[in-house]
Amino acid sequence: MKIRTKMLLSLSVTLVLLLTLSFSILVALASKEITKTLTSEITTQRENITKQVSDLITNSARSYLSAIGEESNSIADTYYKLYINDEITKERAEKLLQDSLINFIFLKSGTIFITDNQGIIISHPQENLIRTISPMQAWIQRLKKDEKGFKAYEYQGKNKLVYRIYNSSFDFNICVSANTSDFLQTVDLKELNKTMNNIVIGKTGYPYLLNKSGQIVTDKDTFRINTNILVETDVLGSRVYDPVLNSENGFFRFKKTGKNGEIIEKFVSHEVEPNSELIVCLTGDVNEMYGVVGKMKNVIIILGLVVLLILMVFVLIILSTVTTPLSIFTKSLADVTHGEGDLTKKIDLASSDEIGVMVKHFNEFLETLRGMVVDIKNTSGSLLNLKSEVVYGVDNTFATLKKISSNITSIKNQSSQLDRTVELSYLSSENIARNIENLNRAFIKELKIMKTTTDSVTSMIEDFTNIQALVSSARDNSIKISAKMNDEADVKMLEIITKSLEQIDSKAAVLHSNGDEVINNIQSLKYAANIVKDRSTQIQNESEGVKESLLNTKKITSYVVESLQVIIAGSQKISESMSNLKQTSARLETSGENLSSSVNRFKT
Repeated sequence: MKIRTKMLLSLSVTLVLLLTLSFSILVALASKEITKTLTSEITTQRENITKQVSDLITNSARSYLSAIGEESNSIADTYYKLYINDEITKERAEKLLQDSLINFIFLKSGTIFITDNQGIIISHPQENLIRTISPMQAWIQRLKKDEKGFKAYEYQGKNKLVYRIYNSSFDFNICVSANTSDFLQTVDLKELNKTMNNIVIGKTGYPYLLNKSGQIVTDKDTFRINTNILVETDVLGSRVYDPVLNSENGFFRFKKTGKNGEIIEKFVSHEVEPNSELIVCLTGDVNEMYGVVGKMKNVIIILGLVVLLILMVFVLIILSTVTTPLSIFTKSLADVTHGEGDLTKKIDLASSDEIGVMVKHFNEFLETLRGMVVDIKNTSGSLLNLKSEVVYGVDNTFATLKKISSNITSIKNQSSQLDRTVELSYLSSENIARNIENLNRAFIKELKIMKTTTDSVTSMIEDFTNIQALVSSARDNSIKISAKMNDEADVKMLEIITKSLEQIDSKAAVLHSNGDEVINNIQSLKYAANIVKDRSTQIQNESEGVKESLLNTKKITSYVVESLQVIIAGSQKISESMSNLKQTSARLETSGENLSSSVNRFKT
């Protein structure tokens, strides 16, 4: 692939990626901003419609409450006239008025109660609230006596609206109150529906009202009024209006089937009107409201393609300014490279950019290369002569190494034989040492036996001495006894005993003499054994010295053998190196001849 094509592809891919990323970010940001603006417009419309509905209901509620308040004030004046005409007492008039107002029923949560000027409840339908402070006490105190007014407040979780009118006859305040959600009954729903239908969102979008149970109060399609919107589902059969009843306000989308069976994406923006608790909903077609986003995306894509084409044209123009000098340089280089080896040629290209600098340096390189070829031609002959000298020196060195290797091998064999002889001598000395050691152990054992025997004989001699003493004592006693005895038989018996004792004494003396002789012999044997033991110990120590000397000799011979093996291995490596050197010199000769023929090809 040519460099022009590579550069074109790389720049094209880079531009496409950059433009795609840039326009994608632009589309995303623009879509987000437009969507945000449209959603804000829908929210603003929803808030305006909610305010219109709130104002309409509030105005209707105020008119309704003020009418009831004026009617209540008129009733109070009527009862006061009865008091003025002395038909009833003032207390009776107040009691009748309170009963009338308490029993006055309007709407679902409507009540009429009376407070004094301090805001304390005097009369109320709920008796437990009488004599309590009204929720709007501070407001009542601020109002002037001739001032009428409305006050919205929250009581027990309900939004309420109260109308206050001062009755000067009885000097108290008549208050008319009801839940704001009940005033929907006072609104003309047909008029409200007509007002809502005049509001258009986009092309087909419109607002409608729901109550808190999901029942449609106003709608462009009159057939939907008073139906429950919660039964409506999307294309998947799921209920879509649950978020409307579960939140104060919000925005969501869903898909439903159109009249002709097509799939339509709708949006709903909803908000709860706090006074009536009605839910104001705005609905419309998503494509109508947000279709501008898709159109904008198409415009940006077309614009991106146009920009890409323009950039590609500029890229081609810029590439031509780079690749044209490169083409000229390539052709000139091919002529120098594949020509007749003429190093005197130069590339002619006049350019002041990086390519011109490259051509200048290449011409300088050719000039340097021509000088190198000339030098190689001059030195190629000397190289061939040097090769012959190297080969001769290698042959002589190789022969000398063979003789040295043979001598070393002979010395190694003699050293190995000496090592085996030392090994045998070492083993013999070890055997002698073991025998002497066994002999010493035997002498020690015999000495122990001799000692035991000596002790036994000494003990026996002592026993014989004791026997002799006993026998001598017994003989003396026999003599003494025989001197005192008169019976000849007893005397003869004693004489026999005395003779026996004398025999025993003589035999004990003989045994005592023999024991002494045995002890003397054993002592002689012990002395001789100790001499032999000392000598054997001396021989053992000398054998240990011989053994150590043989061990050192063995180590020396082993070291000599190993050293000779290393020397032999080294000589073999040297021989291999010399062989390789010889082969290298042969290759050097071939390379020199090839180099000579190659450099002779160049024209210098």
